[in-house]
Amino acid sequence: MQTATNDAATPDTVFSRLSAAVLDRVGGNLALLRELITVFHDDCSRLLPDLQTALEQNDGAGVRVAAHTLKGMVSFFAATAATQAAYTLEKMGATGEFTSGQQEYLALVSEIQRLQASLTEICDGTGGHANLDCR
Repeated sequence: MQTATNDAATPDTVFSRLSAAVLDRVGGNLALLRELITVFHDDCSRLLPDLQTALEQNDGAGVRVAAHTLKGMVSFFAATAATQAAYTLEKMGATGEFTSGQQEYLALVSEIQRLQASLTEICDGTGGHANLDCR
């Protein structure tokens, strides 16, 4: 099974794609973007442990719900590899087949960490954009 990180783009291309896509999705509204980034960080800190626990307990419904929610969040930020990993986990939750669940979970965590780093760059202005001060 191919994991989400096998076709991952470089950090620079991820940042460029992310910046353009996200700014377009919020219609250039930086206050809204700031709020969405904060919500994303907060929700990930809750949902990732929930997903891990559900995987450990072979809780298909818990895996499906957490992965589906994360999939929606990361897809908004144009994070293709994270979206694919979350989708794969969502399918695992639906079928109850968790053979590669931990591997996919680790791929998702890795991709979310990359996404959060890119979002931090956007907030801090280190990627050539205005500082959004997302804290």
